[in-house]
Amino acid sequence: MQRLTTLIIFICLFSCSDNVDQFVQNDVSIVHTQLKDIGQSKSSSFKLNNNTVSNIATDNNTEIELPINTFFKPSELSDIPFQLDIIELDSYEDYITSNVTNLSDEGVRDVIFSIYISAKDNEKNTLSVQNNQEIVVRIPAENKIGELQLGSGYASENVITWNYSNTQNNKKIKYKQWSRTNSENVLEEFSGYEFSISESGWYSLTVVKDDQYTLNDVCLSIPEEKFNENNSLVFILLDSHQHLLQAQPLNSEIFCNYNVPVTGNTLDIIAISYIDGEDQFYYDSKQIKADDIDSEINLSPVRIDKETLSSKLMEL
Repeated sequence: MQRLTTLIIFICLFSCSDNVDQFVQNDVSIVHTQLKDIGQSKSSSFKLNNNTVSNIATDNNTEIELPINTFFKPSELSDIPFQLDIIELDSYEDYITSNVTNLSDEGVRDVIFSIYISAKDNEKNTLSVQNNQEIVVRIPAENKIGELQLGSGYASENVITWNYSNTQNNKKIKYKQWSRTNSENVLEEFSGYEFSISESGWYSLTVVKDDQYTLNDVCLSIPEEKFNENNSLVFILLDSHQHLLQAQPLNSEIFCNYNVPVTGNTLDIIAISYIDGEDQFYYDSKQIKADDIDSEINLSPVRIDKETLSSKLMEL
């Protein structure tokens, strides 16, 4: 998956706490639990205060701007600390290790960036954005990519589905230039996409596509006995789109995904397993032709260390 080209220099204008590993999914498999340690974390947290306009930049060079009283009413005590939590995803490795796919309510989307934003007070209570307040998000991009859509994500049974039907969100996307002062007190100019949100949660930017596609059922098997639905994950990647789907277990051996929107000539399939007690990952990948989707497709994961697995996921 192509990463957005960034021009921004990282600045943290507020004290940053240690990275947070997960914010939303809890009851996940042993594989997802272990995959969180693969690759570089895209999670971060910031200690902020309600009585100050907060303008922060993450390690991934995303800018977040929060006005005064974003999460607290003006009538309340103004000097209130809170923690802002963020997850950023812009590669297949990010989505796989964060237990997030590109499953959407309609069609195929070329996903270029997803972000999760949430806040909590000192008692760990989740905070809501106050009425008439908006959080501004700026994603650096050297060149304008094309017409974009902004989707919101909702979780059901530990699966996030993206909803792109709210066309009002798309009116908030702008390609623009902005400036900020770097750590050496030098003003720098940047360009990229800006949008605003009035609720915390998951959001995703995608490129608008009108490509034709067919819906196909894709089933795959991992015949080896030690691999099953409790310790294995199977993913389907469309070859002509930045689009990731997870096949669901039909039984201990068969994994299926129904109504897969096939747009190109091939599909890439990967399987990742983790055997508890062995403390080992297993991995296999296979490219299949769209014409062979109905044939028997077997996967045979072989042992792999964390570093090699991370490299293979980065190459997707």
